[in-house]
Amino acid sequence: MRTIELDVRPIPQLYGSSYSNPREGQINRHYNAPKLFGSCLSASLEMLVDHMRRYDRTPGYSSFKNAGTLQSKLTRQGHPNGDKTVHLMWNQATLHNTIYGSSQALVELVGLDYVQGGFGMRTTSVSKPNYVPSRAENETCEVAKDDFELIQFIKDTLYQQKQPMIALIENGQLIPPSQEFPFWDRDHRPPMVQLPESKMINTETEDSGHAVVIAGIWEPFQTINRTHHINGVELLVLDPSPSIELENNPERFYHPPAHLIDPAFHVHRVNAESFLRKIQPNRGLIWINERE
Repeated sequence: MRTIELDVRPIPQLYGSSYSNPREGQINRHYNAPKLFGSCLSASLEMLVDHMRRYDRTPGYSSFKNAGTLQSKLTRQGHPNGDKTVHLMWNQATLHNTIYGSSQALVELVGLDYVQGGFGMRTTSVSKPNYVPSRAENETCEVAKDDFELIQFIKDTLYQQKQPMIALIENGQLIPPSQEFPFWDRDHRPPMVQLPESKMINTETEDSGHAVVIAGIWEPFQTINRTHHINGVELLVLDPSPSIELENNPERFYHPPAHLIDPAFHVHRVNAESFLRKIQPNRGLIWINERE
């Protein structure tokens, strides 16, 4: 067998949910509070940026502190409201205001030059035929005809580039097994092969679907051929859901419930075939790299 697991921390989403009828075990909204669009895409981007920080995860108000070449431009204090006494910085909350669940907005933000307020990096996205979007600035648009080609993109990105990627899924939800999870040290997650298998179930998503991060892959020994090459392959998926839902529970800003931040509820080992059936056709996979 062959396996790779990248050092990516699971980060819960702060706001909303991707599901019309969430099954996340969360506290009900206060009174008739409206449902806020989920910040799963911003949380997933934050996980990719955090992977850049893996050698120096020092605390900071910005998600981008010590994140490779991003740190010099994106960790400065900002004053978008003109109030010099209030310091704001890029993090999941401010990213969510900018991206708001749009993969188009994400690749545009990442591809823009620093002087224009972007990341100054490049993105690669993978779509299915007939769903390839118009290319954004510094975006490479790839095409995967089927699940075999999707898994090839995933393997090449994980094995060769050592990069995690965002996966956009629709009408699917990752559900951990029913048995009770042991408590995990946040810095010492069990290896992928020791994780119980999660299931992908049919659950209606909102229009933009749901964003997760692929951080690892496990392949059994088998004869390599196009028909059976995905059989038995499993993926390590980091899910921003369940949400903290700060919009309806502001006290969680200081003390989030333990079960919502426990990695055991955000880290999944899932069958690749069942997962790939839920990949969105438009920009189903997205990863970011330095500009060449």
